[in-house]
Amino acid sequence: MEWMIQMVAAISAAALVMVLHELPKAIVYHITSRRKVPISSVFHISQYIDLVGVLCCVATGAGFSKPYRYKIETKRQAFVIGITGLGSCLVAFLSFMLLYEHCYEGIRIQEMLFTEGARMQFTYWFLALSVVYSLSMFFMNLLPLTMFDMGLLVASASVTSYIMMIRHDMMMKLLLYVVLLLQLFPILTIHIVNRI
Repeated sequence: MEWMIQMVAAISAAALVMVLHELPKAIVYHITSRRKVPISSVFHISQYIDLVGVLCCVATGAGFSKPYRYKIETKRQAFVIGITGLGSCLVAFLSFMLLYEHCYEGIRIQEMLFTEGARMQFTYWFLALSVVYSLSMFFMNLLPLTMFDMGLLVASASVTSYIMMIRHDMMMKLLLYVVLLLQLFPILTIHIVNRI
């Protein structure tokens, strides 16, 4: 029963972190875009949830979201969207961290997990995993891949650098797979959380 609660909490936390990462970027895109596309298209929440990203979150502690379909018009727009993506991950991390500390300050977690009901266990795992996933997604988006926030920032700085990044995309994806397999982002996240 407990593993099922953890699995549902992990999938829920991953989906929420993905939405919190992509939704602000899509809103900023619509605000800065010259195209007049209905803003209602931004609020179809399921479009931001990547099933492979959810599986990566559950299996390795770090995942990625499905980006909104951008048609970047200017370097400034790419920069603003990239910064918004990284900022939204940090805001989500800090919010989940504060909520986690507020709810579980001074409580012996091991005792609580064995004595409390399913709802309390779900809440604990949901908040704890949301902390890990949001900061891991921040680190993930620092990788210079075209589909990540760093890719948008590189595109905003230099077209030549962006083209070089595209040429080395396969090597960077290989690096991403190694990082995921070694679970480096969750390890780094847990180390940072323990220092706070």
